[in-house]
Amino acid sequence: MSGGSEVRGVVRLERGERLPVSDHLAQESPLSVRIRSFDGTEIEYGFLMRTPGDDAALVLGLMFAEGIISSKSDLIDCNISDDEALLLLSESAGPLPKHRLFTSNSSCGICGRQHKPTNIVPDSPETSSTPSISLSDLVSMRDIMGENQQLFKKTGGVHAVARFSSNGTLVDIAEDVGRHNAMDRIVGRAFLAGSLPLSDEVVVLSGRISYEMVEKAVRAGVAVLAAVGAATTLAVDVARAHGMTLVSFISDERCNICSAAHRIIGDAD
Repeated sequence: MSGGSEVRGVVRLERGERLPVSDHLAQESPLSVRIRSFDGTEIEYGFLMRTPGDDAALVLGLMFAEGIISSKSDLIDCNISDDEALLLLSESAGPLPKHRLFTSNSSCGICGRQHKPTNIVPDSPETSSTPSISLSDLVSMRDIMGENQQLFKKTGGVHAVARFSSNGTLVDIAEDVGRHNAMDRIVGRAFLAGSLPLSDEVVVLSGRISYEMVEKAVRAGVAVLAAVGAATTLAVDVARAHGMTLVSFISDERCNICSAAHRIIGDAD
């Protein structure tokens, strides 16, 4: 077991012939998350269904997106051991959250929350007026992301989130069975590197843009969020409320600019 995939024996039906073959499958397993405050109080936050690897960044990105931590001063440590994560908070962190009621599965980044999603993301940084990019820039970023989706090439079963500088340089990429997990890893690594907010960068998704992906991007200060797939209604509403540029259906010749079109060169609001 390594590199986010495992081999399973399957039977491939091809042109009427049954062939026993080995197939690389994306790993999916639970990560238990506990949170302990500076005074020793501890809660069970819940389980994350994820592709194992870089779990500290995953947990920290999630905690940042949820508003549990806002800076490194809120964090003492994040210990990972045997599919368990223990987040140790400092006195500067806010009160312990109520634990999620359900497992957060690999298709849903908000499962188990006790509050209703809204258009406004609290404590989000002001959206930058930059960068300005073109469709050809987005297509190039899409292609670079695809070239670097190593786990997808092996399994065909994971999503990707890629972070780019305004000049199109790939800064980071994460893959996971859960789209929201990939985003949390990107944000978690930026948090650890002191790179937040991501106000002058572009974040590209391999799949669709749903509410929780925009919410996480807004919290991280992302100005441009683009995807190969479609956007949902609430994703567009949240992006518009925060002045984020949201682009869906990136293709060689066209895309849909769902909000804040002024950052896309050649288009007007």
